[in-house]
Amino acid sequence: MYDDSLLIVEQKAKQFKKLFETYWLDDKKLSYKGNIYHKVFYKKYNTVNGGIIFTPNDENITKEEYLEAFELFVLLITRTNSTKEHGNYKNKASMIGFENTEAHLKALLKRESLIEDEKKLMDILINMLREMINLQDQLSDLMNRFNSFLKSKEPNNIYHPEDVDVLLKMNAELDYIQNQQGNLSIDSVDYFKQLEEVIKNKPSMFTTAVRRYVSEFTKDKEKMIKNLKEVTQIDTSNINGKEDYINAYIIEHVDRQRELNKGLLKDLRYPKGLLEVM
Repeated sequence: MYDDSLLIVEQKAKQFKKLFETYWLDDKKLSYKGNIYHKVFYKKYNTVNGGIIFTPNDENITKEEYLEAFELFVLLITRTNSTKEHGNYKNKASMIGFENTEAHLKALLKRESLIEDEKKLMDILINMLREMINLQDQLSDLMNRFNSFLKSKEPNNIYHPEDVDVLLKMNAELDYIQNQQGNLSIDSVDYFKQLEEVIKNKPSMFTTAVRRYVSEFTKDKEKMIKNLKEVTQIDTSNINGKEDYINAYIIEHVDRQRELNKGLLKDLRYPKGLLEVM
């Protein structure tokens, strides 16, 4: 049995605090092979100076077991925080412009006399707009599942290895959706530019709001391409669908985190002795 009393945890946190530092415990804990692991951060003058990851029963664990738990805990913290930061921000995006433009183009197809090229263009854009809206709905659904999952862990906030797997998949799914959104936005720009030409020739068919939305949808293609390249962290050239993307993303992030962990382990204030004898 492990001793997970708050007193022991607080004593361990205070033991490695330096002068003028404050500390706080991450609200998440990891249960691994019968031990509960905690993460403590130390801060001095608003700068994080270091940390420790430990279990109150650490005298009974091996180096290999600690490193396994360390890797899981770091993935738990980093992927949860990443999904929170990027997912909650993207979830606030307004889709009114997409929805109103889609509805307007559908109405034009029904009531206006259009040449064949205009009809084809509007059909393409309606499908693109619908896909953008659907992707945002998927993102919203994902974030609801993510936040419900975190809520289900309260009040103790104890996570197990299988929970880390769930969070990794959710983080990968978020990246997949955002990648799809980015590519679709880039692909749509030239079509919206063609629609701008239609607007110039037939301005009375379009409301002021729709003209404004279309103008926004034509902007910053090169910037979007550059940004997407910067944030895409896996090689997508041989990716076939969502599951392939998610699996490749997880493998890439676990491998990358393992490399980063080498530096994190060196900076740990504890357990120096355990790591040295491993």
